[in-house]
Amino acid sequence: MKIFKDYLGSQIRLTEERRQHILLHPEMSDMIENIEDTLLMPDYVVQSLQDEEVTLYNKYYLTKKFGGKYLCVVVKENENDSFIITSFLINKIPKGKLIWQKN
Repeated sequence: MKIFKDYLGSQIRLTEERRQHILLHPEMSDMIENIEDTLLMPDYVVQSLQDEEVTLYNKYYLTKKFGGKYLCVVVKENENDSFIITSFLINKIPKGKLIWQKN
């Protein structure tokens, strides 16, 4: 298990089971190492429309295989724990309540 910090200094867990789940997305094989950077220095942070305890951290990357995409790191947060559910590449920022945006 890895522990990361986000842009606010909060600790977020990534279990080995969730890491393996993320790697089921073929595009994530080259991006798994960018999860920590996305949490620390996101471009946009959005609260999920479906679950208010889910936060979507998004950072734009220019990849060799896929061109310009956002890496989205999906984090479940509650008062006692924060952990990564999944991560994947997307074309645009997901809809939801904007929590934070890079200047």
